[in-house]
Amino acid sequence: TKAESDVDMASCRIFAEGDLRDLDLFSGLTVGQVVGPGLGERLPLSMCLREAAAALAESGRTAMAVSDGYGGLAGIFTENDVIRSYFEEALPDRPVAEWLACGLARAPAKVLQRLSVSPTATLAEVADRMIQNALAGDLACHHVLVEEDPDAIEGRYAMLSPLEMLQAFCRPELWQSSAMSRECGAASSSSGEIWGLKDSDMRPPSGAVVGELMKAKESVFTCMPGETIKDVLRTLLMSQQNSVLVVDDEGIYGIFTPRDAARAYAEGVPASTTLGDWLRRLNAGVSSRIIPQNASIGEAAAMMIARGVNHLLVVPAGGREALGV
Repeated sequence: TKAESDVDMASCRIFAEGDLRDLDLFSGLTVGQVVGPGLGERLPLSMCLREAAAALAESGRTAMAVSDGYGGLAGIFTENDVIRSYFEEALPDRPVAEWLACGLARAPAKVLQRLSVSPTATLAEVADRMIQNALAGDLACHHVLVEEDPDAIEGRYAMLSPLEMLQAFCRPELWQSSAMSRECGAASSSSGEIWGLKDSDMRPPSGAVVGELMKAKESVFTCMPGETIKDVLRTLLMSQQNSVLVVDDEGIYGIFTPRDAARAYAEGVPASTTLGDWLRRLNAGVSSRIIPQNASIGEAAAMMIARGVNHLLVVPAGGREALGV
């Protein structure tokens, strides 16, 4: 709601501009503090691809664990699985079980160990795991699996994505917890370094703004409104990116993300549909995603969480020309 959005914005402004701006939340907070209720919902193996895509689109999540029917997990179904199955023209009624076993899935059971973290792991360690998986390039890298209770008869699991991690920026009660943990000498990353960088080197400088951290427009892949959904799916797969700007002669027409792919696939939209037709059908412009380049990181976090999006379009302060994502 707008009220919740205003609260989030206010909280993040305090974080970005107030005395807490130098807290290293990612090293001070653990996964167990951030994982919320409902993140452990599972998809049944018998569910078809269309239903799985619909579950992702309706929940706003980017991935969901798949139950093996015996208390364990058969894998993880992600938005990138939707993109691949959509592009490969996999039958929407195909069971998720077959997809996980076909060799194209991003997170079948055999890779779950590489995606798993403990509830006591810090967010910095989770970020490190995601970076490692991204560099490996052979499995899902935008999610981790949290094993909440490995000793339970039926294991309890939860999924964690960057968007849930981002919510820590907008929860003041966690800031205080992080500060108290630091005072008590709470453990951070065991080495104090991630990929050769100290934690302090990885943290954005105080007062950093989105214009300093965005991906410049020149580095963002683009498509024309007349290109098809299959064209943009190919671009997403080949670039290994999670957003494509749709542009025409007048500027930015829209943005296409994996969530759009999940929604279109779930609704049975032919891959031959043009992007322009799809975006007009959604009545989805970019106005709700626009953020000025001088906005704080906290404000960007709040906007993403309040609007349930993973990508924002950066424009000049007071302007409309796209500078990046």
